[in-house]
Amino acid sequence: MKRDKLLAVDCGTQSLRTMIFDTEGNILDKEKIEYQPYQSPQPGWAEQDPGLFWTSLIDGCQALKKRNPDLFSRIGGVGVTTQRDTMINLAEDGSVLRPAITWLDTRTAGGSYEPGLLMKGIYKIIGMEKVIKKTMRDGKCNWIRENQQDIWDNTWKYVQVSGFLNYLLCGEPVDSVASMVGHIPMDNRKRCWSSRKSLTSKLFPVEKEKQYRLTEPGEIIGAVTSQASLATGLPVGLPVVACGSDKSCETLGMGCLDPSMASLSLELQLLWR
Repeated sequence: MKRDKLLAVDCGTQSLRTMIFDTEGNILDKEKIEYQPYQSPQPGWAEQDPGLFWTSLIDGCQALKKRNPDLFSRIGGVGVTTQRDTMINLAEDGSVLRPAITWLDTRTAGGSYEPGLLMKGIYKIIGMEKVIKKTMRDGKCNWIRENQQDIWDNTWKYVQVSGFLNYLLCGEPVDSVASMVGHIPMDNRKRCWSSRKSLTSKLFPVEKEKQYRLTEPGEIIGAVTSQASLATGLPVGLPVVACGSDKSCETLGMGCLDPSMASLSLELQLLWR
């Protein structure tokens, strides 16, 4: 059978969409699974059960397969794009250690980076002193380290939602460099994790052993496992392809391919008090 269709998984804040495309970019079928955006156990907090993202992916795939089995059987690859800066703490056995702290969350941390007198003076002169402090305080890895040290110590990998779904699909926590947007130690120019001595590694101290393999968008990062196949209905061995974060893909889709174009995207942020 010819496998000439593509499955795209778009996991957002309020819903997850599974969509089947042809090779020319036409949507042939789609399913939307809506869910509550977050839980707020304390004022300003916005957390989500990561399992909800996976069960929604399963439900979306199964709905497509039931409604259009012939089309579903022609899927030749799957790619995942998700919300960014929503982080998940994975234990070594693959279990989730705490609810994901989403990008909507407004809690702050203290942070551990204290620049020396020379660097402090330089930051002050160039007007970066307050920016650096705020950036560090917004890093949720710092909050977990300061308030839930046992969870941080038991964290095997600290992943984005995309890395989490890729892990459940292909058995490895792996992600695209185009998905690595948020309060994490990334060198976006070099398209890799930051070096230990870089500023972002000092602001967001995610140890090397908690980091994971990154690939370029468009590369095959793995294949659907037998366990994921049983859950989703996708065939064992189906290629899983590296994609990009939702807003990055949205910006490209709007035609912003060079500095002559700009993209304006508004988010409605509501936190129940």
